[in-house]
Amino acid sequence: MQNVLHWQKGIFQCNFRLMANDQIIGHLKDSEFSRIATGRLNTTEISFKRLEGLHSYADILDPLNRQPIGSVRFNAWYPQATIRYGEQIYYWKFVNILETQWKVYNEDGVLLAYKGWSGKGKVLINQQEERLILAGLYISSYYWRMTAILLAFSLPVLLFIIL
Repeated sequence: MQNVLHWQKGIFQCNFRLMANDQIIGHLKDSEFSRIATGRLNTTEISFKRLEGLHSYADILDPLNRQPIGSVRFNAWYPQATIRYGEQIYYWKFVNILETQWKVYNEDGVLLAYKGWSGKGKVLINQQEERLILAGLYISSYYWRMTAILLAFSLPVLLFIIL
């Protein structure tokens, strides 16, 4: 049986509220100006620390001692990512071109299926893993932010060319 978790956020915000049965059970707080995001779902808390380099990646940190417990590696050319927790490897990618559906999966199949855009959405949960649920939302926020930055820089160029 699949569980369903709903999320909401402001259109131009990076903060998610996570709900089950209309009760807030968690959050993911990201920031445009900070490289740190924090999340909680039920009793599980984690932090993400974004690092930059040739290929962008983020450490997943234990919030108590700030030590890495995993990582996210973002693909620079296509919106997909690899999530690592110890020896466990998971993959994240958009399912459609509109970037309104995405999934977290491994060699056993789809674990989490997300639907939504900008203001609200839901997660269909095949395997209850709070850290992965938060990682899936964090990665989508990262790619939506990159899309917004790309549009912000390319729109003036397009207007200049057209006019």
